[in-house]
Amino acid sequence: MNKKIVFFDIDGTLLSETTHKIPESAISAIHEMQKKGHLAFINTGRTFAFLDDAIMEIGFDGFLCGCGTYIQYQNRSLSHHKLPDDLCKKIVLLLRECELDAILEGKEKSYGEIYERVHSQIFRDFIDQYQYPYDTWDAKDLSFDKFFMYAGANEKFQRFKRELQDMFEFIDREHGFYEVVPKGYSKASAMKEIAELLQIELEDTIAIGDSNNDLAMLAMAGTSIAMGNSSKNLLDKVDYVTADVDDDGIYKALAHYKLI
Repeated sequence: MNKKIVFFDIDGTLLSETTHKIPESAISAIHEMQKKGHLAFINTGRTFAFLDDAIMEIGFDGFLCGCGTYIQYQNRSLSHHKLPDDLCKKIVLLLRECELDAILEGKEKSYGEIYERVHSQIFRDFIDQYQYPYDTWDAKDLSFDKFFMYAGANEKFQRFKRELQDMFEFIDREHGFYEVVPKGYSKASAMKEIAELLQIELEDTIAIGDSNNDLAMLAMAGTSIAMGNSSKNLLDKVDYVTADVDDDGIYKALAHYKLI
């Protein structure tokens, strides 16, 4: 078998959204595939600042973060795309004018509106659930790569989108949430870049995900795998559907393809 690179999404793929833990079976499977000479990469919408200790301690070969805006291999930063300062300020202005809620995500940290000014209870619940540590939108060092927002039924969202749609992709994360990423960057673009660097053919890449922001990565991979708990949009677009994350889905997927 040729050396494979396996790209893992985090939330809902490696990390259970029920227990908020990574199954031990997934960790042991990753270690076993690495012992056999295959490479394991995180490929996530999260920016690097929000890779928690549980992820870092596994021992991944590299990290593709922020939907392709940051790439790291063997503890070495390879690329980082930050939005220009004037564009960052414009986005904050538009969010406030349109009364929209968002977390502005950077490599070092993220930024949010002062909690009392958050418009929707749904977004407050989101902040409380994930306990995002963040600075405010008025921070002097405001600098970010992408952002995650809630539109809900806000009619001003269409105006906001029109202002930025030439520069950004708006990925529908369902239930009124959007992941907003600069055009030209995605989980797929990062996957292609690292495969070329390591001189590994795309046919020897494997991607595992569960949500709409994984679609580009899954489409580009030589082998695409969806978790059993995936968004329904993925299930007919992949080569294989494994079990839920809480039912040892990662272990079963790697075993199915004889990587362990």
